[in-house]
Amino acid sequence: MAKTVAPAINTSVAGSPRFVWDDIVTGDTLVGLATPNGSARHASVQIGGTFGGATVTLQASNDDTTYFAIKDIHGAAISATAAGGFEFASSAAFLRPTITSGSTNSVVVSVVLRG
Repeated sequence: MAKTVAPAINTSVAGSPRFVWDDIVTGDTLVGLATPNGSARHASVQIGGTFGGATVTLQASNDDTTYFAIKDIHGAAISATAAGGFEFASSAAFLRPTITSGSTNSVVVSVVLRG
């Protein structure tokens, strides 16, 4: 059943909060993370869990309405169909993952932002 998922803040990494969207599935509404000022100059995302044919992408926005694909440090859009990690930089005001396609999936997206 589709649900709204906001990122939880985990502070177990000293000095760098980790934002986690946990147990997301196709059809969920994923709430954008309002990025702290200047905190995404160096950032990473880790995507894992059960994909069940799903594709997970990371997006950014400056108005929390219109989102666009974030690119990794090599210029490729951040998109995963299996577990993986990506490095990126962004000055956008909001970040969020999206999940499309697939079934019987349960994915965890974890973002660490460093200023």
